[in-house]
Amino acid sequence: ISGVMVVAVEVTEEVMSRKKIEESENKVRTLVESAPFPIGVYEGREMRITILNQAIIDVWGKGPDVIGKTYYEVLPELEEQQIYPKLDSVFTTGVPFAARNQRVDLVKDGKLQPFYFNYSFTPLFDSAGKIYGVMNTAADVTDLTEAKFQVERSERNFRNMVKQAPVAMCIMIGPEHIVEVANDLFIQLWRKRENEVMNKPFFEGIPEAKEQGLEKLLSEVYAKAEPFIANEHPVDLIRN
Repeated sequence: ISGVMVVAVEVTEEVMSRKKIEESENKVRTLVESAPFPIGVYEGREMRITILNQAIIDVWGKGPDVIGKTYYEVLPELEEQQIYPKLDSVFTTGVPFAARNQRVDLVKDGKLQPFYFNYSFTPLFDSAGKIYGVMNTAADVTDLTEAKFQVERSERNFRNMVKQAPVAMCIMIGPEHIVEVANDLFIQLWRKRENEVMNKPFFEGIPEAKEQGLEKLLSEVYAKAEPFIANEHPVDLIRN
């Protein structure tokens, strides 16, 4: 041996660039995994799952072993719910998609169950501007939506009760006392056609009731939230 020849190529920039990319990917992964709302990242047109946080794993209810599988393999129950075409459209067109209070039926505990989400599909672009995947974010609004449905059902039941009451009843809304619900007995009492009084301020639909002290009574009940009760209270109405 007469000596040693050393051959080297400096790759500092390449290594630093790779480290920056890895750091960026780790930051993104950490951000996704620590987010309190469901997030998933799917790559390729086959929508292969590469990143998920615990929130979306819990929502899906498929267990933790789903990384590396495709979105379609994990959630086959979505095939008839028009979600796959939306996801594919975002990947192929680059146009984001968002939905609010959207019903999504998921199989959890072996049973197909309804849930409601605000969710979005956002295209992901590489450094060359080419779409390589889709990010899925969501907010589970099932409890809020079901509560809203319960309120709506309760209101419908209350309105039906008013309509079917055996005595004259009506509901007036707001400081102008707009007649929102009135049963047939009250309309007969007013001697008006329904379209003359419904969805109008009380004193516009029944102008003859003006200047009899009723304006003050209704305003005080509305403003003070105190009921007014009267027996044999005189009110002049047009008859014949």
